[in-house]
Amino acid sequence: MIQFATLWIPLCLIAPAASYKVGIILEESDRGRHDAVTRVIEYTLGTLGGVQLEVDIKYHSSTYLSVQGAVCSFIEGGTVAVVTASSSSMAGVEENILREVDIPLLVTEATNPSLQFRSSWAVFLVPPDTYQSEAIFDLLKEYKWYEFSMIASGDEYGINGVL
Repeated sequence: MIQFATLWIPLCLIAPAASYKVGIILEESDRGRHDAVTRVIEYTLGTLGGVQLEVDIKYHSSTYLSVQGAVCSFIEGGTVAVVTASSSSMAGVEENILREVDIPLLVTEATNPSLQFRSSWAVFLVPPDTYQSEAIFDLLKEYKWYEFSMIASGDEYGINGVL
């Protein structure tokens, strides 16, 4: 679930204004969440004490070109912050572009540890996968399991998750 309540922190760091344009980027498969995202935004607007948010939601098809197009349209439209629920690989693309123009990115789902400390312009709202790996290792030690198997996908997400 996208956590919009934390959105006020980066907005307060930007020069004071009456209105801000915030972008939300979601994968095409998240179109069903549009109504829920809209309701959360409407609720959050009521808690920001006079700050007006104009929200622009864009969807991408999980290709680099689609993500780049969505992010560039935010930049061209004067967006001051972007919230993403994209995967780690897509969030990395978004972060690479947005940090060049000093636009903060709030990342709600990307857990690849290599993304977590690359930029002061990205705020990660979930811990990296290394926490899960450390917990699994602690369980193996606790129960003295010396033989075990781990199954992971062969992509960056799976490999970093088990290392």
